[in-house]
Amino acid sequence: MRTNMHQSLAFGEQFGAEAAYGQAVELNNEISISEIELANATDRLRRAKARIEERESEIEYGTTIDATGADEKVSQAAIDRKVKFAKAADEELKALNIAVLDIASEVDRHAACLSGQKTAHKTVLARIHGLDGWFQYLAAVKQANTHHEAAMAATPF
Repeated sequence: MRTNMHQSLAFGEQFGAEAAYGQAVELNNEISISEIELANATDRLRRAKARIEERESEIEYGTTIDATGADEKVSQAAIDRKVKFAKAADEELKALNIAVLDIASEVDRHAACLSGQKTAHKTVLARIHGLDGWFQYLAAVKQANTHHEAAMAATPF
């Protein structure tokens, strides 16, 4: 029995079963870390976009107050132009837009990395399932041979 166990382990090692399992565990850990990094980057992107909306509202409010305070007969089109120019000239808004682009690139990088890791993980799992099927086949052949040998030994011929 012990010899068969050692033979089975040696056979499994020859086909890389333990290495495949180790790779699957390692990739699973990497996937978990990447999912956390992606969630953090997505959260930073959401907060940066919210800050842009807040800043745009501040600019619109301030520009509208300034335009209507100076001249009550100013048209909506004139106010809209002043708001547009104020937004274009605002340094904080420019910096926030650049930050959003950088964070969006980071989110894309994390998503691509995660996708690659998941594909590699599926590949390793497919290898493990293939090995499992192969080992089950070998066990069935061995069991059939054992029954055949037992039947042959019991035959009086």
